[in-house]
Amino acid sequence: MSKVKLNILIIEEDLNRIELIKQYLDVSSSVQWNIQTAHRLVDGLGVLSLQPIDIVLLALDLPDSMESAGVKLVQEHISAVPIVIVANDIDVSKETELMEIGVQDYLIADNCDSESLGRALRLAIARQKLLLKYKNAEDKLALRIIELEKMNDLMVNREIVITSLKRELREIQQKQIQ
Repeated sequence: MSKVKLNILIIEEDLNRIELIKQYLDVSSSVQWNIQTAHRLVDGLGVLSLQPIDIVLLALDLPDSMESAGVKLVQEHISAVPIVIVANDIDVSKETELMEIGVQDYLIADNCDSESLGRALRLAIARQKLLLKYKNAEDKLALRIIELEKMNDLMVNREIVITSLKRELREIQQKQIQ
């Protein structure tokens, strides 16, 4: 069975962590990762504007990023691509905030291994695909609602015209009787 090929962008300042992540990704049995790296957020944004990327692995402690602001900047460049955060520690309120703004997963660097990283990335991609399907269905539904509202307005206007014509017809009939 051939491996699925996916493009991953790792935006991380720590070279040792990048190498460790690369080693973990090499172990993956189902995915062949084409790995791009950037050591600063601005460099990562440049990569995103030049190359197709399937998932972003983003560190929160970049020198040119302010945590959730960095996530928002990445999302502005590629709203349809899942983002997985790698952090040094866990802050439940920050984790919740990041999930609310669209991050797919949040990993603690010291607790990460090849299995948990691979699983997090695969599930993040799957969740993002589901979110996109949901968003597309929601958009189609919104357009259909607009169409139905227009049709309803036409039907209401039609009924008003018919009622008006019936009244005029009765008035004409009454004048003829008189």
